[in-house]
Amino acid sequence: MTKSAALEYTRQGIRVNAIAFGPFRTPMLDLQIDRITGGDPKLREAFEQRVTELVAAGRIGRPEEAAEAVVWLASEAASYVTGHTMIVDGGLSSPLR
Repeated sequence: MTKSAALEYTRQGIRVNAIAFGPFRTPMLDLQIDRITGGDPKLREAFEQRVTELVAAGRIGRPEEAAEAVVWLASEAASYVTGHTMIVDGGLSSPLR
């Protein structure tokens, strides 16, 4: 859809992009981890450790990092970027992981 919409609207000066986020430290992530672990502190710690092992950056992202990607993609610095899905996941989806 992102590419199709970009093809349709770019000549009208509308850029269309998407962002695919990985794990970020947010209330929603905390809620999901609590649901998965039943709120057990030891299970929660083990689950978070496993997540950080899967992320190349070795940590869960900060919300500010997600916001910075959005701000850049919406800025004039990205004026020639359209039809793109930007992956912001600390390397979680890297094929060599």
